[in-house]
Amino acid sequence: MDGDPRVSALQWEVTKEASTSPKTWAELARTTAAAAAADPVERANAVTLVYERALRAFASSYKLWTAYIGYRQQETSRLCGPNEWFQAVREVYERALAELPKMPMLWVGYMEFVVASEVPRVTMTRHILARALSALPATQHHHLWKVAKRWCAMPVVPSATVRAVWRLYLSFQRSLHAKREYFQVLVQKGDFNGFLQECVHLGLPNKSNKGAVEERDLLLSDVSFWETVQTALQGKGWRFTGDIGPLRELVALGKMHCASPVELSMAFAVFLYGQGHMQEGRQELRQLLDEAPEAQTLISLYHLAVEVEDQLVESFAVDPDLRRLDDAAYNGVVQHLFGDGDPLSHLERLAHEFPLLLNQAQLRNSPHNATLWLKRVELLQEDVYAGRSTFDDLVALYRQAIQQCTAGMSRVDGAAAQLFSSCAQTLIRGGKLDSAIAVLSEGTWCVPFTSAALNVQLLGLLVEAQLMSSASPLSVRDALAERLTSGARSGASKRSRNGLLQSSAALPHVVHHPHAWIMWCDVCAAYDSANAAAWRRLVEALASSPAFSAEAACYVAHKAYICRQESVAVMMLERAVAATRQQPTAQLFVLEQYLSFLYTRDGRQMPLHQFREVFSLVQQVTPVAIRTAPSAVIDLHVSCAYMEAAIGLYGTAVRMMQEISLVATAALRGRDEHLRVLQAILEHSITFTEQRRGYDSVRTYCGVLVQRLQHALLLQRVALHWAAIEKRSGNTAQAHLILDACGDSQDPSTEHGEVYWRLWESLCTSVEEFEKVARRRQQALIRFSKREGAKGVE
Repeated sequence: MDGDPRVSALQWEVTKEASTSPKTWAELARTTAAAAAADPVERANAVTLVYERALRAFASSYKLWTAYIGYRQQETSRLCGPNEWFQAVREVYERALAELPKMPMLWVGYMEFVVASEVPRVTMTRHILARALSALPATQHHHLWKVAKRWCAMPVVPSATVRAVWRLYLSFQRSLHAKREYFQVLVQKGDFNGFLQECVHLGLPNKSNKGAVEERDLLLSDVSFWETVQTALQGKGWRFTGDIGPLRELVALGKMHCASPVELSMAFAVFLYGQGHMQEGRQELRQLLDEAPEAQTLISLYHLAVEVEDQLVESFAVDPDLRRLDDAAYNGVVQHLFGDGDPLSHLERLAHEFPLLLNQAQLRNSPHNATLWLKRVELLQEDVYAGRSTFDDLVALYRQAIQQCTAGMSRVDGAAAQLFSSCAQTLIRGGKLDSAIAVLSEGTWCVPFTSAALNVQLLGLLVEAQLMSSASPLSVRDALAERLTSGARSGASKRSRNGLLQSSAALPHVVHHPHAWIMWCDVCAAYDSANAAAWRRLVEALASSPAFSAEAACYVAHKAYICRQESVAVMMLERAVAATRQQPTAQLFVLEQYLSFLYTRDGRQMPLHQFREVFSLVQQVTPVAIRTAPSAVIDLHVSCAYMEAAIGLYGTAVRMMQEISLVATAALRGRDEHLRVLQAILEHSITFTEQRRGYDSVRTYCGVLVQRLQHALLLQRVALHWAAIEKRSGNTAQAHLILDACGDSQDPSTEHGEVYWRLWESLCTSVEEFEKVARRRQQALIRFSKREGAKGVE
């Protein structure tokens, strides 16, 4: 190597000139390293000698030091043992830093060299970092921290060292991004213990430091931070060595900032169980169950609580070490795990309270749902029967439910009426009759349910309760009458603090409901049936009230008749007839009941003039009422005809039957939905006429019907009846004539037409007659087919 001309020339140059530049020395070192040599060690020693001579001449040359260090790292690692090589390179770094302590890249290279060592050198790296931070200005520290953060992320670095390094870094760099990096390093290393302690340290700073408070708020508002905290709390197989109290404060702050407070609380509860804090874990889960915002969340919490308790019981049952404990130690373990002497008590409590908790969660989302409140009352009643709650608790719950479901609402759901009813029944069973009456009075008169029938239903229970508490039933009747006749409420009611309405005025739609007046009638009939004056007062008040209806009037008349107040019944019916003149259907109902009353009272001795007077009213209302209630009108006329026939006036009876038949066919013409009704009255009127007046009247009546009827089915029924009568009379030719006259209206392809032509054929007694009918049938079939074809073309 000494014979190399380039090396010899460079050696001569650096020897001749005392002021040779570092570049010449560097070129001599590179040339010496590139020269051929038999022994690599000899060449390495020669290169090292060149660098050493150069550094003695230029100790402050950064390039010489970096070139020398680079050569020792890259070229000499194969020439000696790892430890000897490491120490040699480290010594060069130390010499370079002694000469150039302000060069940041030297410190960075030194740290990277030590970090990359095969043998972990944690203490050495930490000391080098500390020396570098002390030697370099703060503006150069970011070069060091890049290496330091990579080093802290390595698995070989202890958690305590990581926390110390990162805390030092965060004292200079307080950004949210830096804290996120720190937490990510701890989580990736699986150091959940250190992570949570650092979270407490950084999340709960001294409040006197305004800057620290602002940094904390910035950290706490980061949703991803709380997700990481939740992940750490859910981790398994590690032990938290810090204080639970500050961690609880941190979780409480997290509930206000994280995306899902419930999931964070669930993770914290599981964490407490896993760390052996059983009582605190149960308290946390219990609080979550009590505050569950909705049903699905509660079910998830319940399953978690049951699973945790089930695992505790199972582990306790199968642990063999527990069998070797004495009684005191065994009781201590039980006390620590379960809090009392029964390991199954918490599971039993959860199973018992789940329906109530679920109902509570559902009510949070639907506080005005009366059905849910009824379910809650049912659950509390079970507790009352079991001795876990008191009667006063049940009554208080009823009042709370009523207040929640009715206060400030213009229309109250019908299920809330059951709350009033159940509350009153509970109070009655508890001996608090006056309180029950107050509740029922509020629900009856002051709560605007969606249907007034619910108010009337409560009114019935109210009257029963008042009769139970009052010594005089007549006072109950008078109070009810006063309430009904006092008029409509003048203004809106206001609800007081105790849940009852301050105003005592009744709702108009309750006062005007007919069934409320029927209740007055029932009380009168039960306790003062012989008092004609009381009945007349009821009739007068009802007749002048907006609550008047045909149904109520007939009910009052019926009750009055049962109570032997016939004059009152007649008066009520007369008032009802007069009041319903503008309501044909209602008046028809009243007239029907009037006739029923007359027949019930007098039977066949009914005054004929009175009957005819009522029937004339029926005839007046028939043309209008039959269009809306044809069956009822026809039925009433048929009943009247039978009443006439019962007293022997057959002619009048037949005329009544025939008149209603003709009126019905005229009024309901073209309305196919009433076709069966018309068919029935036509056939019944023909049969009735035949039975009461004979064949001649039937022939006359059928002749009129054939001229007026237009529907093929109705015409078929009349023609067949008429033909049957002629056949029975021996007038077969007349029967053929009738069927021939009506044959043009009967389509053989229809069901009723097929019946018509088949029955006509059954009358034939000769081939000639049969052929004539067959020919007429074929002609009719062709004619109707052409009509259908013409309609299809149109």
